[in-house]
Amino acid sequence: MRHVPCFRWVLTLGVVLFACSVGLYAAGSDPPEARQIDLTVLDEKPDGSCRVRWIDPYQKRAREASYRCDPGRSDLLKAPE
Repeated sequence: MRHVPCFRWVLTLGVVLFACSVGLYAAGSDPPEARQIDLTVLDEKPDGSCRVRWIDPYQKRAREASYRCDPGRSDLLKAPE
């Protein structure tokens, strides 16, 4: 009875599958670009709570909501009086 090199076949199959997965990963689509959102501070309270407006980059419409602002930030970044 002849000895069958099972380990070599399993190792070869594993290397081939790994190479295929690397090839598919490299050929896959690039991740979507991150979209930047510019917040406009409409109103700010001394405790750091703010009311902001931004343009939703996915639905292309203006939105308003409450936000937690940093009360210690520079005066250039604060809402106009």
